[in-house]
Amino acid sequence: KEIMEKILEIIKEHEGFKSKPYSLEYKTADGENVVEKFKTIGYGFRLDYLELDEEISTLILIKKIHKIEKDLDAHFKFYDQLPEGVRHGIISMVYQLGLSTFLKFKKTIALIENGEYKLAAKEALDSRWAVQTPNRAIAVTEMIKNAND
Repeated sequence: KEIMEKILEIIKEHEGFKSKPYSLEYKTADGENVVEKFKTIGYGFRLDYLELDEEISTLILIKKIHKIEKDLDAHFKFYDQLPEGVRHGIISMVYQLGLSTFLKFKKTIALIENGEYKLAAKEALDSRWAVQTPNRAIAVTEMIKNAND
């Protein structure tokens, strides 16, 4: 265990951490500036070589869902009072679309805030999102629509 802790410390120090993809830039010994064509993330993980097993992917997904819930709670005072099915539907939409795009569903959000879940679901289906991903949109809006059933 001590070996793992020490090597983690060494690699973290040498690689540094970046939460978003970036291009590696450096100067060679002769002063030439180099910008690599590949992208790197985290502690020097090349994206084109990165492999995620299902366990790691699930851990990342859990962290993303927690972040979405925190963001929704910050944006909507009523969020934590919503029925579970409505929250599930909203989280699924935000995961797929991103918060900024979800916020454009102003009529849907207003209907949800007023507890009009069936109308909110219908309104959400009248969107480019529903045209582009109809099966997912139907499944998600069913969660919202049936929240009080």
